[in-house]
Amino acid sequence: MSISNCCRGLVVCYSIEDHPRLYLVNPSTREVIRLPDSPSQKLGFASLGLAYDALVDDYKVVQISETITSLYSLRSNSWRRIQDFPFIVADSISGVFLNGNLHWFNCDRTKMASFSLADQSFNTVPLPDDNILASPFESCVIGVVKGCLCILSRYGSAAKFWVMKEYGIRESWTKFVVVVPRYISKPLDISNNDENLFAICGTRFVMYNLQDKTYRYMQFHNAPLSWHEAEICLNSLVSPKYYNAL
Repeated sequence: MSISNCCRGLVVCYSIEDHPRLYLVNPSTREVIRLPDSPSQKLGFASLGLAYDALVDDYKVVQISETITSLYSLRSNSWRRIQDFPFIVADSISGVFLNGNLHWFNCDRTKMASFSLADQSFNTVPLPDDNILASPFESCVIGVVKGCLCILSRYGSAAKFWVMKEYGIRESWTKFVVVVPRYISKPLDISNNDENLFAICGTRFVMYNLQDKTYRYMQFHNAPLSWHEAEICLNSLVSPKYYNAL
């Protein structure tokens, strides 16, 4: 199985062998449930996103297949089709959850869409004033660090890194330039003093000092060969089976 993303202790995973399947997993308790097929399951998954709806105490999964968008509720254990995704989303890009919204880039990374769980509508998030894609060979990923939306725009060993200090406010984007000899693929977090950026770099975990521009690789035993699916997942006793039983 492959990991899409996690939220509040649960992880949404998928398998595409023979027939596409979706699962919700709690890594702490090792509970697993298989989700029923969505209305657009046969089209495969262009993107998935797991979110928590605090208004109704429910975990929800958004599946985008081409532009067809389906919404799953863990409480009802059912899918329904909702408004079509407003852009073409890049394949295998997971939605990033923050502030009651899931976020995706469109395929050329010129726009960021957000899906609001509160009113189940799509909106756009203002991007930094800079041209985040200065080269056609660059790529961008969305992440969350210290409770803030972030963008990592990368090209070779150089990367531009933005943090949105106030959600939805364009002027609050703060820019850093990160240079590491290997390709940075995913931001994970920033230290409490805003000094160190933790990220996935190739198949290794790197800690980059944003102040003095130094870095060092962190060593882990029995680490996976590929880190592209790495996620920060907090321990939780939330039971996906419990929600299904309500």
